[in-house]
Amino acid sequence: MTYKLNPEVRKIISPVNLVIDGETRHYPNGEALTELTFDKRYRIVSLSAHDGEVVLNLEENKQVNDTAWNNDKAVSFFD
Repeated sequence: MTYKLNPEVRKIISPVNLVIDGETRHYPNGEALTELTFDKRYRIVSLSAHDGEVVLNLEENKQVNDTAWNNDKAVSFFD
């Protein structure tokens, strides 16, 4: 299975430094990031600017998104 970054990164028009596990990769803009595919699910940890470039720090998203908003407890409006 492959993963992509949030498609909203395409709105970044400045050059981008993408930092994953301490390794930095350079891209001309956010549109170039939308074409990348990863074998792990990553999330954006921080977004900053340095020397006219956007710096995106990514880390692996190991958290499974919980869809049980009520913690799987029975809900009743009549109690």
